Amino acid sequence: MKYLKTIADNHYYQRTYPKRLLASCERMGLPKNLVKPLGLTIDRPEHEVAKAVADWNDVYDDVCQMIENSDSASIGREVRKRMALSFIKAQGLEPGTFEKNPDGTSAEYLDEAMDGLFGVDLHQEHPQYIAQGTKPKFSEEFIKTTYDLLTASVASEERMTFATAIDKYLASRRRKQAAADLVAKDERFCRRFLTTVGDHLLTTENAGRYLKDYRNIIEGEYKGSTAARMVGPPRAALTYAADKFCTDVFIPKISIENSSTHEERYTLTESEIVKLIRIITDPKQRMPDYIRLFYAVAVHAGAHLKEIRNTRTSDLQQSDGGYQVFIRGAKTSSRPRTVPLLDEAVPFIKKMLPPGENDSLLAGAGDVTDSAMMRQLSKVMRLVNPEAVPYSLRHGVRNLAIAHGVGTDVQQLLLGWSDGNVGRSQSRYAASGEANADQMAVKRQGMKLMLQGCARVFEASALA
Repeated sequence: MKYLKTIADNHYYQRTYPKRLLASCERMGLPKNLVKPLGLTIDRPEHEVAKAVADWNDVYDDVCQMIENSDSASIGREVRKRMALSFIKAQGLEPGTFEKNPDGTSAEYLDEAMDGLFGVDLHQEHPQYIAQGTKPKFSEEFIKTTYDLLTASVASEERMTFATAIDKYLASRRRKQAAADLVAKDERFCRRFLTTVGDHLLTTENAGRYLKDYRNIIEGEYKGSTAARMVGPPRAALTYAADKFCTDVFIPKISIENSSTHEERYTLTESEIVKLIRIITDPKQRMPDYIRLFYAVAVHAGAHLKEIRNTRTSDLQQSDGGYQVFIRGAKTSSRPRTVPLLDEAVPFIKKMLPPGENDSLLAGAGDVTDSAMMRQLSKVMRLVNPEAVPYSLRHGVRNLAIAHGVGTDVQQLLLGWSDGNVGRSQSRYAASGEANADQMAVKRQGMKLMLQGCARVFEASALA
């Protein structure tokens, strides 16, 4: 491991400052090498050693920046504070080492320590110092920041690392997210990020630097849309931690080439949608009942897996016009919507429903992950067309609506498309799971036009 040195079974960090800074190091009284014990023996796990080395790499970077900019009064307050923290750490000191006494006086040896750190620069306002025309090595602001850190009555907040930020983010996701497999996927992407770039202190500079490094690496290995999905969770984790736990840490946006370019998904034809309904209503076809139920409901709303899994049995209700279901959208604010059900499909759907009054529609799958469920859904879809995937149904249903003259506004209400301002405003109608009776009648008429072929198959299955 780079910059790791082992002496007598103990690990040390050792790294030489760049040649361009050696003269400045000598003027400041700094050794040309940063050598620090890691406090770890050779029997410690590799990840602990890697984290300790990464922490000192951040200190090294800060000290290098301090050497080049310590005489500047123009750097930001938080950057200066971080540089001062690393500077005193490199000198073997810690924040609060010379904590002020209750009477306001500072602890013994503070003056000696400050003199050792800054020398004559402590007196740069003195007329004699000014008369000599000497350029100070440390700005007054930097010296004051260091003094405040050393004498702080409360030790400075420990700076968070990428790993800690990710842990806090995932814990928050687990508290709020019912779908454990989504959190697990985020965790895999975050751990890959750490494995690739290492663990570092969470600062604006480090976040930008290492997110971009990671982006540059994976862009060469994956297509744009996949790379965007891989960068998303690590950036979300750092953004969450910066917002919740840090001061003046900002996470930059990371652009990825061709991130919005997706492979064209196969769109089911009307005959293929009818064939799909024929397959799921055929008792001779072997498949779990929750798969039959998924497609029977999804065909009405062009819904995807998470929407149907979020929808409860209590969301299926009977109104004066017939049965309807509130689809709990999971992607955008336009997706929650109330859609009518074909009268011919209701007996089949009710037969497949799980017994609980407020169960997920797909409760019959148990604790199966979305990924495993998607594999089952895909098996059925391949019986319709080897090129098709479950999402092909959503695009196919919309094509049906267009082919049968169902207007764009009704399409948006039924399928949850968010096309411009109309879609966003219309989404409010379905947000509470309720719908105006006149509006529902129009939607029911559109549904019958779209799914007339499917209605005949459902009707035949009920008579069989």
